[in-house]
This record gives sequence, C-alpha cells and structure tokens, in this order.
Amino acid sequence: MPFPAPLMSNEAASDGMGLEALRRNEALRLSEERFVSAFEHASIGMALVAPDGRWLKVNQALCHLIGYPADELHQKTFQDLTHPDDLDTDLKYVRQMLAEEIFHYQMPKRYFHKNGHIVWVLLNVSLVRDKEGVPLYFISQIQDITEQKESELRLKRMNRLYSVLSRINEALVRTQDEKALCEKVCQIAVEQGQMKMAWLGEVDPATKRIIPCASAGNDDGYLASMDLSSEEGAKGNSPAGCAVRQGALNVSHDVASDPRMAPWREAALQRGFRSIAAFPIRLGCDRRGVMALYAEEPHFFNQEEMDLLVSLSENISFALDSIQKERLRLEAEDAMRKSEERYRLLFSDNPHPMWVYDRETQAFLAVNSSAQRLYGYTEAEFLAMTIWDIRPSEEHPKIEQVLRSLTPEKNATTSLHHKKNGDLIRVDIFSDSIVFNGRAARLVSVTDVTQREIFEQKLAEQAALIDQARDAIVVSGLEHEVRFWNKGAERVYGWTASEAVGRKSIDFLYRGTEKFTAAMQSVLGRGGWIGELEHITKTGEAVIVESRWSLLRDAEGQPKAILCINTDITERKQMETHFLRAQRMESIGTLAGGIAHDLNNLLAPIMMGVDLLKHFGVEGPSLKVVEDIERSAKRGSSLVKQVLSFARGVEGSRITLQIRDIIGELESIIKNTFPKNITLETRIPRDTWLIEGDPTQLNQVLLNLCVNARDAMPGGGRILLSAQNMSIDASYEDPERSLSSGRYVCLDVVDTGCGIPAENLEKIFDPFFTTKELAKGTGLGLATTLGIVRSHGGFLNVASEVGRGTTFKIYLPAQAEGTALAAPSIENDGWPRGNGEWILLVDDETSILDVNKQTLEAFGYHVLTAEQGAQAIGLFALNRDKIALVLTDMMMPVMDGPATVLALRQIDPRIRIIAASGMDTEGHATKVAIAGVKHFLAKPYSTGILLNTVKTALVEET
Repeated sequence: MPFPAPLMSNEAASDGMGLEALRRNEALRLSEERFVSAFEHASIGMALVAPDGRWLKVNQALCHLIGYPADELHQKTFQDLTHPDDLDTDLKYVRQMLAEEIFHYQMPKRYFHKNGHIVWVLLNVSLVRDKEGVPLYFISQIQDITEQKESELRLKRMNRLYSVLSRINEALVRTQDEKALCEKVCQIAVEQGQMKMAWLGEVDPATKRIIPCASAGNDDGYLASMDLSSEEGAKGNSPAGCAVRQGALNVSHDVASDPRMAPWREAALQRGFRSIAAFPIRLGCDRRGVMALYAEEPHFFNQEEMDLLVSLSENISFALDSIQKERLRLEAEDAMRKSEERYRLLFSDNPHPMWVYDRETQAFLAVNSSAQRLYGYTEAEFLAMTIWDIRPSEEHPKIEQVLRSLTPEKNATTSLHHKKNGDLIRVDIFSDSIVFNGRAARLVSVTDVTQREIFEQKLAEQAALIDQARDAIVVSGLEHEVRFWNKGAERVYGWTASEAVGRKSIDFLYRGTEKFTAAMQSVLGRGGWIGELEHITKTGEAVIVESRWSLLRDAEGQPKAILCINTDITERKQMETHFLRAQRMESIGTLAGGIAHDLNNLLAPIMMGVDLLKHFGVEGPSLKVVEDIERSAKRGSSLVKQVLSFARGVEGSRITLQIRDIIGELESIIKNTFPKNITLETRIPRDTWLIEGDPTQLNQVLLNLCVNARDAMPGGGRILLSAQNMSIDASYEDPERSLSSGRYVCLDVVDTGCGIPAENLEKIFDPFFTTKELAKGTGLGLATTLGIVRSHGGFLNVASEVGRGTTFKIYLPAQAEGTALAAPSIENDGWPRGNGEWILLVDDETSILDVNKQTLEAFGYHVLTAEQGAQAIGLFALNRDKIALVLTDMMMPVMDGPATVLALRQIDPRIRIIAASGMDTEGHATKVAIAGVKHFLAKPYSTGILLNTVKTALVEET
C-alpha cells in the first residue's frame, strides 16, 4: 500500500498554492521519497502499524525475518504474531504511547515465524500523530537478535548445568544416606537444572526390571505406569534400559519421533516430556542403577551438556559406592557392638534384679544394677557376700531344702530377703543352671512382690465390706485367675469362693472366648468396659449378666488386676423376649384380621348363592353338590372365626352344645396333621350332658393339650380323649381351685409321653414358661387353656409321672336336666318376604352386591346398589323418599362404612341402616352404634340371617 499522504499547510490551501507553499511541498515530497527508499531498502525490518495493531506497511527485511509475504501480513495484526509471554508488555507500552505518557519504547520480544519457530527481535516504536494530535500510525524498527538470544540461552543453560553439577557434588559430599542422596540429586536436577522430571532407579538382579527408587518433578503417575527392563526387547529400548545395558549415556533427542519411545510416547508427551537423557550408575564394577532426566524441549541435550552428564554419572556412582561401603563397615561394627552389648542388655541393664552365684560356694559372682538398687548394696559389697547373707536366719532351713531340690532346669520359689537397711521384702525367685567363667553356677531373676501382697490384702479387706452385695463381684489377675469371689457371685453362679478362687474365669464361666477377648482388649486399652455377657452357672445353666469391668493399678500406675461387677439380668432379658413375642402375636392378629376380612368377603356370596340355589328348587344329584358347597363354606367360615379368636381374642357366642361335636372336629384335625406314629382314641358316652360354651375356645383348649401331648411323644405314642358325667357335692368344694358343687362334664386328655418333672408341675400354667427350645414354644398355650376353662366356670387338674405320661382333667359345668340343643335354622319356606320396599346396598365387592341384590329381589324387595360410600350418598340423596333401608359394608376404600353412615344420618336422621363387615365385628359395631345403627351383620351370613335382619329392621319404629 502507498505511504500516508503528506500533510498540506492551511496557508498553502488558502493562497491557492503560492510559490512558498509549492517549495515546501516539493521539499516534503523529496523527504518522503527518501524515507520510502530508506524504509524499503533497510537491512532491518520496518513497519507502519495502525493504532489497532494492523500491519499497514512492511518492508522486505521484515517479511524475510518472519516468513510472511506483505499481502499476508496486511491481513494480520502484530498481536497475532507476538509470543503470549511478551504480548502484555507490548500492549502496555502501546496504551502508554496512545495516552501520551511515553513517546517511544524499545523492548526485546518474540515473533512466531510462519514455519512455527521463535524469532527474537529488538523492537523500537514511535507514534506519528496529525497536527491535531490524533494518532495516525506507529513506526516500528524490528532487528533480528535470535542468534544473540540463543547464545545467551546456551550460556545460561550451561551455567545452570554447571550449577547443578556443583550442587550435586556438594550433596554427594555432605549426604551419607543413599535414599536421601538419591532424592536430593533428583530434587537439584529439577529445581536448579529446570528439568521437567528426574528419577533414579535400581536394577533387580533376578528379573532385570528397572525399579524407580527416587524422583522429583512432574511425575503424575508416569513412573508407576512404566515397565522398564535392562534386557533387549521393547521394554529395554528406553534410554534408561539402553544406558544400563550399554554402560554409557543414552539420549532420546525427540520423544515424538524416536521409535524406541513408542511404548511410552503418549504418556510422555501428555506430561510435556520431549527429550530424555539417561546414564548408568555403577557400584564397584557393576551397573546396578540408572538416572534419567526429562526436558520439555526437543534436542535439549547438546554435546557439552552430555559431557557434563557423563561426569555427573561418574560422581554419583562414586558417591553411592562409597556410601554403600561405609554402610557395610558400620553394619559390621554395629553387629559386633550389639554382640558385646547383648550381655549388658539381658543382664546388667535388665529392669529385674538379677545375679549369678556359685553352685558350690553360694558366693555372688555377678550382680546387676537393678539388684543393687533394690537391696541397697554396692557391686563390691555383693561380690563379697553369699546368698545366705541376704536371707533372715528363719529362712535358712527353707533355703537348704531348696538348694537340695534344685534341678538343672528352671526353678521357681518364693522367699523372704532383707535389704541392707534391714527392711524385709518378699520376692519371687526364678533360677536356671549356667556355666559362668568355667564354673557351675545359677542365674537368678528376682521380682519384688511385697507391694502386690499388700495390695491383695487391702483388696481382700475392701471386698469383705461388699461381700453382701447382690451383684457378683469378682477380682481377676491379668492372666484371668480369680483372686476374689464374693457371696453375690456364689448366689449368681453357684460356685463357692473356695471352688472359684485360683481358677481361670475363662475356663468355667464362658462357653466361647470371642466376647471375653474383646472385653479384655477394651479394659486393658481404655481402663474399663461395660456390656452384656452370657455366663455359665455351676449347674450348666446360662445366665445373662450386665458386666462392668475396671482396670486396677498399683501405686506405680501399673495394671495389677481387673474388677468385674456382674448384675444378673436373665429374668429381665426373658421378659423383654416375652414382650417382643407378645408384640409379634399382636402383629399376627392384625394380619389375621385382614385375611379374615378378605376370606369372609369371598365366603359371603358362596353361602348366600347356595341358599338361592336351594330356594329355586335344586334337586337330585345337583342338590348334593350344593349341600357339599354349603358345608365347605360354613366350615371355612368357622375356621376364620377360630383364627380371629386365637389371634385377636375375638370371643364367639356361648351356646348349648354337645362335647362330642367339639371332639369330632378335633379328631379330624389330629388325624390329618399329627405324625402317623401317634394314635388317637376317643371315648364319649352318648348320654354325656350338655354344656354351655364357646365352641371355638373349647376347640382351642383341647387342641393346645393335644399339641403338647404330641410334642411329649417324639417317638410316637397314644392320645386318649374321654368324657364322663360327674356330680360334685358340697364336701368336695375347694374355693382356692374355684371348685364348687354341681353337675360337671369331665374331659380327660391322656398321653403316653415323657411326663412332666415334679419341679415343673407348679410352673406349667405360668405365662411364658416353657421347656421347649427357642422358637418352638411361646409358653402361652397352657396359660391360655387355664384362662379359657376358668372363664367357662370350670377348673383343671393335671397328674404326671416322668417316663409314664400325663393326664389333664377339665371340669366344665353341665346344663340343667332337660336342656335341649339349639333349634336348627329356619327352613327356606319360613324366610320372611318383603312388600316391595326399596333397599340401598353398599359394598365394594361386586359379587356380594350381586348375590344380595338377587336374594332380596327374589324375596319381594326393590334394590339399588352402590360400590362405594360417595356413590351411595348420591343415590340416597336422589331417592331418599322411596329408600326404606340401607345395608352398607364397613370396610370400603376412600369413604368407609362409618363415614357413610354419618353422612346418611345427616341427610335423613330416621333412615334405617344395617352395617356389615368381614372382620372385627365388635369394633365396627361400636362405631356404628354411636351413629344410631342397631343392626350388624357379620360376614359371611346366610340368606335366612339376611332376610330376618332386614325384616326386623323394617318393622322397628324409627
């Protein structure tokens, strides 16, 4: 592009280019031509740059310097070609010139050549403005200083390498630890030599693998991922492997193009490693290691640097070899010193008093410092004495006996000694035969137990004060031997103090050692432990105790014993177990209630459908099928009632019944469920009196007794169920057993089982008492049986003999003479009919709605149906004038029965309502009774019950 046009003065413009103005412009033109010529032919780069950084005009020297033709440069800015590290400084100067803070600047900087390499230049910049001071362009002089900079960098790098070598040599002299030296060398190479990473490795003689042992710099997992070898092959082609194998410096000048680096290239380039130098480390004549240096520039290591690295390799090898030799020398000296000190460590400096005496003369031959401190004699005084001199005269006969009984093996005894000051101490003595300076001798170790005996005596005195405590208080040594056993422990465990003291508690109180071991670790580590333990009594029974352990210490703070205070919580744990069982039974009852509701909903349409079929005149073989269905449905209904009675305590109604019918039902259950090796025999006279009772509860009584009989005969046997009439007069009355005069039916349940021990006969009716295994008995069966019998006004006796069997006698009050069984239900032709009344049926079970609708319509009623409470409210609101009665289920989704009843009462307080439910009849009856509902149907109900209840409700006054 042409240079910017020269500025014309205002005077020349106004005078129409006068002569003086023309001369000035001509001079300006000639000056511009000279500037253009100088600009174009300058030996250094010249450029005119716009204030925004665009290249306006460049000369050939600049184009040659940075490799771009002029037309390409005109499309770029100087910012595009400036090295990022120099750009901020350059732009700062530009801003200062534009702000007239400075008028020119000079700086070294780097441009990117078109081929990518760096060009160092010395930049001089001035700013040209117009006469109003508006910036026009920068004039830049750009001089190539690349060779100068590279020389400076080479010199700086060599100085740095000399500094590294110096620092490493200094470390080689001062550091005597191999590991520390290797770490220091790597650290210096990275910090002073500005390497990206440095590491030292050892060669495994067996596998030839190179294993890094010290490193510094940007590792980032690289060393852990390498698998290097010093043998030929892909793993041995790294610079490190080649250096060890060849015994010389090996360099990879460019990791990116070196084919040997293929296995490690990607990981190396990711971490900025471009060149690597490795040299062997020698110990003696062996090449046992290698050091590797990593640089971030390709071709980093020139010949001068490689020569320095060879020198560095020799220095490091020499230093490590010297350290190893010195270490071996010190180890040899240390082994000798330890051998010399072993005697002193085991004898002279032993914390236990020790001495050696002559077997023949009993004179002291050697004595350690601990013995001197304990007895108060100096070494010289000891060596002038015999072992008799430290013993009171009353101990001499005992010593003579001990000396005569000594064996070559270890011996132990307890004796009284006196100190130099006359104090008596009791010591435990352990001795062994040795040869000392060629003479037969004994090596003696002594433990002062005076304080221990005083401590144990005080402990016994204190224990006597708490001997009456109900808790078991036990003191044990650190080896678990029992030292104290109070009366409470005798009561809890059955062993007397004389039987327990001296024994190890772990041997007779525990079945397993896991919890005991954990408690011991806790009390020794933290000084105490609290928890529950299972112990064994003298009779072999298990007791659960709440145990509190405390570590007892002597006057010097050393552990001496363990105090255990054990509270028997067996009964409390049993009550907790019984409580959980009771909760589980309550949950079972809730589940049973839900199942009963569903079963009753299933049985209801079946029973009413059977009645409809019979009403419509089923005959012949079909009638028998219908009757079978009816019997099965009634049997199912009875079973549901039994489940509810057992699980939730729902009481059935008391009716007049024949005991033969109860036993007949039970007989079928026993024959179908009991083992075949148990036979059942029944003896029920035909003239047995009638009784009044709940069939379900009485069935449960007999079933409980028969199940116990079965469990008492695991190998088989016989169960006899018999009944007889009995009259008891006033002479046999017994108020304590609730036995009063009158007529009774006596039921006998006899088995040939194992019998009940006499000590258990008084307990068998206690709640939760059981002799069965855990999970095989709840202890509630006989307690429930006794409760049911007493609620019927009867009483119960038991007789048993171990090995012969057991007999339970149940006495139930008989009905007065002339009492008859309840009359059978009304036949079909006797069921009441309706007179066209409208009835609203509400039930979420479609099958029940359908069969009730058909039944009521068949007997003269009009019927509306609703499957939920809200729908029923809507139908009733629309038809309240003609609906005479509402029959609603109690358990429905969204809006249940009680809510529906209350809503209906809000609309019409006088509406007649019958409630129905398949579970918990008493609970629902109570709820609806509060709302004024007088009639309740328990599902499943028969057609007769339905029609009679409906008729009764319709004729009542509201």
